[in-house]
Amino acid sequence: MVWLSVEDTKARIRHIENPERVLRLYGLARFLNTAFYSANFHPANEWTKWVVLSEAGKELLSQFHKADISFTEHLEIFTLFRLFFYREILIDIEKTDCAGILSSLQNMLDSGTGHWPYVFGNKLYHAFNDSYTGNRTEELDAVSGEGLLRGSPQGVFQIGKLLSGPLGFLESNEDRLIPPTLEVALWHCSDPGCQTRHTVFLDKHKNDCFRAFSSFMRYAHDNIGPRSEWSDAILDIHTSKRWPSGRKYADIPAIIGDCIIGEERSTLLATLLRSGQAAVLNPIIREKRQLSGSPDKVSCGLTPEEQHQLLLLLPDQELVRAIDETVAAGQIKIPPSELRRPTTSCQLWNSRDCRSVLSSLGLRSTSQSPTIEMSARVWNSYEKLGKTEDLMWTVRNQNCPTLRHSVMEFIRNRGPEDAVNELILSSREATAAVGEDVLFTLLPGEEEAKTCQRLLWKLGFNVARYEEDYLLLRNRIVEFRECVLCLPPRPSEHEKALARASGVNLFVSVEQFLEAIVSYNAWLMGSDHFLETKFRYSNEEAMNVVPHLLGVEVRSGDDTCKWSVSGTNPLGVLLAYLQAFRSWLKQRSHADHAALQRSDADYPHYSNDPLCIFPFMHTELWADCSPDVLSLYTDTFDKLCVQLAQAEVPAIRNGLDHKRDADAFPSADSMLACASRLQQVVDLADANRLIPKLFWGTTSEIDGDGNSCDTFADYRQSTVLLWEPSPVLAGPERRFGRPYLIAPFDLLHLPNSMLVFRVSPRTEYSDYWKTYPRRRVISPVKDSQPTCIREDTP
Repeated sequence: MVWLSVEDTKARIRHIENPERVLRLYGLARFLNTAFYSANFHPANEWTKWVVLSEAGKELLSQFHKADISFTEHLEIFTLFRLFFYREILIDIEKTDCAGILSSLQNMLDSGTGHWPYVFGNKLYHAFNDSYTGNRTEELDAVSGEGLLRGSPQGVFQIGKLLSGPLGFLESNEDRLIPPTLEVALWHCSDPGCQTRHTVFLDKHKNDCFRAFSSFMRYAHDNIGPRSEWSDAILDIHTSKRWPSGRKYADIPAIIGDCIIGEERSTLLATLLRSGQAAVLNPIIREKRQLSGSPDKVSCGLTPEEQHQLLLLLPDQELVRAIDETVAAGQIKIPPSELRRPTTSCQLWNSRDCRSVLSSLGLRSTSQSPTIEMSARVWNSYEKLGKTEDLMWTVRNQNCPTLRHSVMEFIRNRGPEDAVNELILSSREATAAVGEDVLFTLLPGEEEAKTCQRLLWKLGFNVARYEEDYLLLRNRIVEFRECVLCLPPRPSEHEKALARASGVNLFVSVEQFLEAIVSYNAWLMGSDHFLETKFRYSNEEAMNVVPHLLGVEVRSGDDTCKWSVSGTNPLGVLLAYLQAFRSWLKQRSHADHAALQRSDADYPHYSNDPLCIFPFMHTELWADCSPDVLSLYTDTFDKLCVQLAQAEVPAIRNGLDHKRDADAFPSADSMLACASRLQQVVDLADANRLIPKLFWGTTSEIDGDGNSCDTFADYRQSTVLLWEPSPVLAGPERRFGRPYLIAPFDLLHLPNSMLVFRVSPRTEYSDYWKTYPRRRVISPVKDSQPTCIREDTP
């Protein structure tokens, strides 16, 4: 028997009459190879009936017997089926009984004699870090592995249409490849400079099954040589015809497992149970869990892992549509700054397969340049519809030699938004054709601008998305000023009521604005961004920093004010803490730095780099700031506080209160002065980035020497230029398609080293991953025992 390469095995498969049956049987073998068997597991006698060996299988078994390697007949057949191939396929594809083998797998799952780890989410990760105290961090012995898996759900994996999970083995309506594995990402090391997830292989009990497999593999390797390369060729069966150019949404199982968490997953499943997909889902739910009732009740009666498995019964197109709908409807709440990518690595089988990302605009999956993606989708759609003449008319002014040139030039010259509106959304048929290609669906009642944004996102463009708070504040200042300007010298009660209504809205926004200034700046200057925040801003964490840094209570005149971390602080408390932070800042110039010195254990491995700089030597940022820049920052904050005091916000707000005496209603001049000063305060905070506002990258320029300049824009399209390379080690990597906060001033006073922060808003998703990663204090060591043969190795 000669060794066969991938190309050789692919050629063989092309001549097999029923390649899908090969994939089915190999999938069953992979599940058997990666099962974590109980110590007393032994295969059933029926294996001699279910499996028929090929001539190559019979010959290999004969060689084992001649070498005096033998076991019971049913164990030998069971083991050869698990091997599935060596130089040639060892199983008679047509005569082997798929149904019998599948029943054996189901029995293993039901009886608990076989377990597949659930690798998505963080349950096993936290279970390992909570309970395991040993130092075998590359492989976990069978007893420890059994303890880790005890009580955990069955893993959700899929080969072809065969789908495993806590509901047993089911038939999906979509082909996928999520091969089962015993290698699980379970820990992060103690080095604070390392962000890599480390995997642990779950070793198996050394029972008869293990000994038979190991004996066969060792003999074959020593006497025949390496195995032929059948694995990839077999697994490629499901992709070669349907997705020859790569598959979009190839990692949707990981998107559901890692990015749609808790109630969000329940909501997604309930949405699908209300759709035409209920006919697929309900019979299985009734059979496996005997649940009935409303979609919400049924969905909530299932475990998250059961929900995960059920969702994977459906085609990708239905899953993407449902995810987009629930996100657009706000049922899955994703803030503008949040991007969700899977934490669990999902293997891609084609180099052109696409990974996915979930945002407030829905789910997208593309790996091409967005301009190429749009140009190709437009061209292909119009050509398929037989309407290239209509396309030619739309792009007629580009003066290009070919229609393809003209389409590309139109997108470049007019910009993506105009291109989407004029080349796609202007035609119902073109919209449907492009939507079919990228799994985009028009939503009833959606505004045209939002539809355009969602389609741009689907095509791969980085669509800037901003919170509305600061723009709303500016609009409310303008509205309040215009309302006051319309007041007569002696306003009636109705006219006063209009001013009060406008003022109430304004001061609600002012309180939100002041709370953001206090919490953000306290968080910025009083946090350890290297070790604690990891350069991620969270409003909830910032709110918690305020009482820690400034005190649970502060005095304001004769009153004692207490900060609420829940975000319900009234105006008086906000002004008191604003003054407290102002005083704290002024005291930093002569405060003690030594007490904030970072411990030696908290320095990363690269902190002594001779060429670059690790500037975070203290556990609060202010102590690492340049004195000159800290002084400039303090003066700017002081100026903001002075202008705010001149606005006399409490007096105006209290005077507008409808419970006040009519004579206390503020004069028009005082209200206009207040609005003017508030405008100055907002402008000052905005211009100096004293508020946590999002910046999105717009352009990047680079020269031949590697110097680059990236332009970032905020909600008003005010820009900041950030230069690279930076000599500073640590900090988030900047890239387009992700929003950042940019710190006020060059706080470190080092070249090209403006501090930027990622944004981590509080959502069900961020809460789920909040305590991840965790640092293990144990250093990884090599296992002192001989490494076993990994039975899940292809």
